[in-house]
Amino acid sequence: MKKFIIYIWLIIPVSLAKGQMPQLSQYMLNSFYINPAVAGTYNEYIVKTSYRYQWIGFGPDAPNTFNVSLFGPHQEYSMGYGGYLYSDNTGPTSRNGIMGSYAYNIQIGLDYRLSFGLSAGIMQFYIDGSDIILGEDGDPLIINSTYPDYVPDVNIGVYFYSNNMNAGISSHQLIGNKLDIVEYTSDSLESINALKRHVYLTGGYLFILDRDWSIEPSALITYSYAQPFQFELSCRAIYLKSIWAGLSWRTGDKL
Repeated sequence: MKKFIIYIWLIIPVSLAKGQMPQLSQYMLNSFYINPAVAGTYNEYIVKTSYRYQWIGFGPDAPNTFNVSLFGPHQEYSMGYGGYLYSDNTGPTSRNGIMGSYAYNIQIGLDYRLSFGLSAGIMQFYIDGSDIILGEDGDPLIINSTYPDYVPDVNIGVYFYSNNMNAGISSHQLIGNKLDIVEYTSDSLESINALKRHVYLTGGYLFILDRDWSIEPSALITYSYAQPFQFELSCRAIYLKSIWAGLSWRTGDKL
């Protein structure tokens, strides 16, 4: 019975989280986080950070995501380098990781470039039993235990861009590692804990209206195995290249 209870409390959070990658509400402001091929597509090194806190008033266990990234060019050899840290917390479960990225850019015609990128690093998936509240007196094997696991992670991407447009495709959790946080009793249980691959398709275009104003619509399509497609559309108006405001719309109800 104890083993059965542990299985329920450990597998359910993972099965709910397996299709979820840390998500940015304003993805267009840090496309490097989605696609490693973006490294080196700018003329200088850039540092970006974001923090997303959901369900305000829900309590200390409300979902929250933090990330910080650094990336930039090696212009002499048309290469780019970068990396990022992230922390994604949802109640008793969390994932933390560090990734390093490399990209190679090639010229296509006079105005366009194509970049190929690769990220590699390590992710920690963590379950804290002390944050699990049971309806009845809890099993000490759950309440007093933590279940961490460390797995390697690899992302790849391709990015096509010019001064005014961009389009990219990338895949995260490419290896599809198994999270070894319970003692498996069958292959079916092991597949539940597998990290599912995510595919991201992005695109955007900058319309110059006059010397002061421009408009930038963009789109993001996300897909992961056994999950429906998710679409996100955004558009922002930019004034003097320094002040902007916009709107975003996303399908579904994912975190």
